[in-house]
Amino acid sequence: MAGSVNMLNIGKSGLMISKQSMTTTGHNISNVNTEGYSRQNVDQTAGPTITNGRLSFGTGAWAKSVSRVSDEYLDRRIQAESKNMANVEEKDIYLQQTEQIFNESNNDGLNQLSAKFFNEFRKLSTDTSSSAIRASVREASVQLTGDIRRMDRELKEVAKNIDTRIEGYVREVNSLAKEVRDLNLDIEKAELGGGQAPDLYDKRDLALKKLGSMAEISTNRDKNGRITVNMQGHAALVVGENLNPLEVLRTPPDPASGKKEGSLDIFVKDPVLTKLTNRITTG
Repeated sequence: MAGSVNMLNIGKSGLMISKQSMTTTGHNISNVNTEGYSRQNVDQTAGPTITNGRLSFGTGAWAKSVSRVSDEYLDRRIQAESKNMANVEEKDIYLQQTEQIFNESNNDGLNQLSAKFFNEFRKLSTDTSSSAIRASVREASVQLTGDIRRMDRELKEVAKNIDTRIEGYVREVNSLAKEVRDLNLDIEKAELGGGQAPDLYDKRDLALKKLGSMAEISTNRDKNGRITVNMQGHAALVVGENLNPLEVLRTPPDPASGKKEGSLDIFVKDPVLTKLTNRITTG
């Protein structure tokens, strides 16, 4: 009778493992289009052995854990390349805008207008009494100065847009850093009693991927599984449960020297404000 019960328990354990595997497979299929999701596997192990005299009997299979199928090396490479791609794309946006402002691809760009301006002066130097040449010099001067004013106006608008974009980026970086910090706490809480949190790890990895596409970061994992995020090797954005946000401040005007309001500077609050602007080379 005991042998029959043991056989039934072994069969039951096999059915339970199969059920858990099917549930995990269904979870994988349901999340096939979920951004940042990593496939999960049920890791199984042999149940404890029962010894009866000189004989040992198995007790079937147990579900040991549900693990994520991920490659940390590939994740780091993707994070690094995402940052490089985002950096190139961002530069391309403003280089294209600058190219359009200088308008060198057409016949009325700065080079052409400058050449026309100096050519008209050369003509005037050979015939200073010609009213037609004087009128041409006047027209070339008006065109050149008008185009320079237009470029100055449009370049200032581009600079203003860049400042707005920087402020938006800092807000997003802070939001992602806070998300990583919160997930550090959630993962630690979930694993305190021996539990697992594969979906939380996916969310944290996705937040790190997005963060890595916006700034040059490095990460380290402590013994509790919490991630530390350093920016440009100079600023600790996230240290376990602590968050050090970025701040954007504009250089104040200096009435004594007549200096107007300057450009934006980026600081990290750790815990006092530390300027990062000159240290940021990419991202």
